[in-house]
Amino acid sequence: MGILHSGTSEGYTSYTMDGAWKPPKQAFLNPQLLMSYWGNDPIPLNDFSEQEIEIQYLLNEKENFVVTETPQSEDGLAPLDRDYGLIDQDVITPYTWKWIELKLPRKDGVILKVKLRRPNWWLIQSGLTELGATIPLSLGEMEADGVARLVRIWPNQLDMRLVEAKKNLQPIISVYKHKSPETWDYVLDLGPDLGRDTLAATPTHPFWSVESDRWMQIGHIPPGEHVSLKDQQQAQMLSKHRRATKGEYVYNFEVYKDHHYFVGEGLAWVHNCETWKTISESQGLTRAIEKAYGKNAVEVFEMDIKTRLATGKLGGNIHRLKGDLKGWQAIDIPGTGKGRGAGRIVFRELGGEIEIKGLVKGHDYGNIIN
Repeated sequence: MGILHSGTSEGYTSYTMDGAWKPPKQAFLNPQLLMSYWGNDPIPLNDFSEQEIEIQYLLNEKENFVVTETPQSEDGLAPLDRDYGLIDQDVITPYTWKWIELKLPRKDGVILKVKLRRPNWWLIQSGLTELGATIPLSLGEMEADGVARLVRIWPNQLDMRLVEAKKNLQPIISVYKHKSPETWDYVLDLGPDLGRDTLAATPTHPFWSVESDRWMQIGHIPPGEHVSLKDQQQAQMLSKHRRATKGEYVYNFEVYKDHHYFVGEGLAWVHNCETWKTISESQGLTRAIEKAYGKNAVEVFEMDIKTRLATGKLGGNIHRLKGDLKGWQAIDIPGTGKGRGAGRIVFRELGGEIEIKGLVKGHDYGNIIN
């Protein structure tokens, strides 16, 4: 469905959406009118009156924005975010995006609540237009893997066409609420002027490690090393302590476009919570990587390669294979040789999961080690 007709009514340029007249003013007065439109064409801003523009600005101010940053690497491409997904390329408007809520039961009986702001085309492709619809979800960081049920749909009232991009503010497009069995306090030294900041986080959430120069789960960053802050500042990890609780509700967020945002008083740089794909591999793979390239290569595989495979943000070092391995791909393991790396991981995506076939040395695809 799209915009079926345009014309003039009571001084407004109006659009027929499923047979109902909905100029911007009517949608402001009754946002539920937006629920009958599932097209991909928003009402152009030049068809808004000055009053309607002002109202939309006020609605935008009610949104939750976070401070974001995606610094550029030497090749001009941001780490982990070399390719914006199709969702990120789609401008958020009240006419073309909606909010949904999903519930996903975990094996331990805890119900994971997921709120997603998504484009109409994505919701239609995913079959999430009617209450009770289901979709398979695999959220590795939250230890949830199963079938989620759609329990709520409601209008999105944010219009990013009226948000200044230069302010480094982006909206939240996903909220994941779940009960984590393990939460830690991480104490950061922000320097003599700002003192200390204590961040409560799950140990699997990715922070930018200064020493490793990549995203690492904060639980793997040892005291004495540093995490990145806003404006290229850094803070030293002083200590970390597991909280004496049996489980706490925590919230993970996905941020529109930039995928990196800042948390805490010191504005520590963290990566999105993602919908991570499940990864299957042989039990002997890490031992094979260590034997071939050492412990550092194992850490790169566990913390970098797996993160990129699970989130789908693969970067540029991907090789599509041919012949007997048609349908498979290979990703370089940095640090295992000259250039991008002599070692590669052979994998494929199958049914929304990542299957790892094994390790190849020196690009010898006739001898895959697993």
